[in-house]
Amino acid sequence: MGLATYSGDSMYSGSTATTNLTVTKATTPFTASATPPSVAYGTSSTLAESGLPGGATGTVTFASGTTTLCTATLPATSCSTSTTLRAGSYAVTVTYSGDSNYASSTATTNLTVTPAATTTTVTSSQNPAAPNQSITYAAQVSPNPGSSSVTFTDNGVAIGGCTAVPIDPTTGKATCSTTYPGAGTHTISAAFNGNANYQVSSAPTSGVDALTETVQPAVGVPVTGSSGPASLAGLFGGVLGGLGVLSLIGAAFMQRDSYLEGEK
Repeated sequence: MGLATYSGDSMYSGSTATTNLTVTKATTPFTASATPPSVAYGTSSTLAESGLPGGATGTVTFASGTTTLCTATLPATSCSTSTTLRAGSYAVTVTYSGDSNYASSTATTNLTVTPAATTTTVTSSQNPAAPNQSITYAAQVSPNPGSSSVTFTDNGVAIGGCTAVPIDPTTGKATCSTTYPGAGTHTISAAFNGNANYQVSSAPTSGVDALTETVQPAVGVPVTGSSGPASLAGLFGGVLGGLGVLSLIGAAFMQRDSYLEGEK
């Protein structure tokens, strides 16, 4: 309520009157934005408001459904989303809390989080290898996706027992063992099967980064026999045979010498 007072003068006495005045909170239309509007999982986006009065106080809350993405306290006009915000599309409602002079209000914007790209590499525990030798292949997915699986292939064909091998959530690695019965070469690859936050990827099958597993022929061990090294008996027989020949030659020379002596 307002009171109006007339002071009076030399001819008129003073007097008063009343009236009412209401000052309402100022309206606060504003807009909201996400910069960038689309980010890969593991990356943050900046959510911001624009248009609130400079003298306004209070908070601006950015939320999607019942999930609060971030909150800015005026005079700050923006805040950043978490890098662990799952991949998906987010309809963002932005709420200004209002204060004693400014009314609360809302605005909307949109944010998209896409699955992050990955790379997969594969290594061998034994290369070259021998037939029937156990070989362990290890696939490393980067960045560590924390879940999902890897399928190992040999020349494009899945290796038996090596499909959908779970990833170790602490290392981002999956391993699998196999053997090959004979000699040959094998182009080995590993395919990460992806999950909600990370894209699929595969180890290269050509170029310097490709893994070519070489299985070398088995090394033969010589066996004695008709086509192998001579036995000790055969060796000694040869030596004795040689000595016998020498003996016959010596006897012939002795007979020749005796004949010549007789002629004299």
